[in-house]
Amino acid sequence: MARKRKPSRKPQVSLGPLDFRKEIAYIIARARNGESRAVLLGPLLFFSTSTRDAWMLDLEDHFAAELAREGVEQPVPLVETARGYQMNWPLGFKFEGDKFITIDKTGLVTTYHGLDIRGFRDLIRQGRKLEEES
Repeated sequence: MARKRKPSRKPQVSLGPLDFRKEIAYIIARARNGESRAVLLGPLLFFSTSTRDAWMLDLEDHFAAELAREGVEQPVPLVETARGYQMNWPLGFKFEGDKFITIDKTGLVTTYHGLDIRGFRDLIRQGRKLEEES
């Protein structure tokens, strides 16, 4: 008797052309369903949490944008230009141990606990390795 295999939960890594709106919609949909997911696209990390939040991070410049909070979509500061997209990043961020910390333009610091930071770091390392090989 054949057993059905569960779908893979491995992190997704893509280095192809980026469609911001599509990736944002995807990660917000995962957040609304309470699914923890992470997608790395070049220097950008999109992730959703089981608490129904979604984020987009610029790993090179340490900028962040909250895409959804408790399943409710937040305004995305993404502007389409003649040459592509421009992001007006509202937050800075850093990881400290198991904490995700954001800093807004006024200096307000918010700390988030309970995220799989190790999983993010593994995904980032995997993405950088693929970039080096291509």
